[in-house]
Amino acid sequence: MDGFKNSDAKVMIVHSEDDTTVPIIYGYDIYYAEYADDPDFAFVRYTDRGHSSILTKSPELLSEVVNFYDESIGAA
Repeated sequence: MDGFKNSDAKVMIVHSEDDTTVPIIYGYDIYYAEYADDPDFAFVRYTDRGHSSILTKSPELLSEVVNFYDESIGAA
């Protein structure tokens, strides 16, 4: 958390509620509670994407991630 507080980086948190490898309460929920109102953070929460297939199952999200990155480095 200190790293995020001391950084000007843009951060996108993507998590699925049914992730059994990293339960959402140990990832997304912690960051959302702390940074929900921070404009440098974007949050995407799914209900049925599991752990490792979020981007491969969602071309729209992959495009959103690329756009988010491009905007954060001023390339968009």
